[in-house]
Amino acid sequence: EQFDLTTGWSPRIPVLFYHSRSDMTVPSECLESVITHMPDNPCIEFMFVDSSDHYQTGNLFYTNLVYGLFKLD
Repeated sequence: EQFDLTTGWSPRIPVLFYHSRSDMTVPSECLESVITHMPDNPCIEFMFVDSSDHYQTGNLFYTNLVYGLFKLD
């Protein structure tokens, strides 16, 4: 339960979890907990990337957002 992000809340607006499996700052177990505890919530979307760390994943996310490669609704 150390990585449980699901206690006490449930998204009511769209939430995108954008994550690298190589992220050592926010371990994959955090996102796996959300997937396990909220598998059918229509407000949650998951996107996994293969960047090497938290910083590079954040840069990739914001670059894609700025260039309109995906949109947050």
